[in-house]
Amino acid sequence: LIGADQDTFTGLNFHYLPPKFRAILLDRVNAKVGRGIINWKKISKIPQVAPTVKKYRFDQIMRKVIPIEENEQEIAIFLPLERFRKASKTSVWSDSKRKFG
Repeated sequence: LIGADQDTFTGLNFHYLPPKFRAILLDRVNAKVGRGIINWKKISKIPQVAPTVKKYRFDQIMRKVIPIEENEQEIAIFLPLERFRKASKTSVWSDSKRKFG
């Protein structure tokens, strides 16, 4: 979770990246920020984070949002939980890889 207001929240959704790129990004985030609460000021300096920053409206969330504990991050990024409404995961991942650099 990066931020929230009354109607929306912003966070990192690693599932916009293919699994290999998720692992690379998680390593970069942990190297830059370390463990603990994500600091947007630090994480925003990682260019590869851009395709994962997503803003969601609370009233559009159909499933329960589950916070990921630090010790579960490496497992969670590889779970096949991605579901996209308007495009296939192949298309989303291809677009994200272009932004990843």
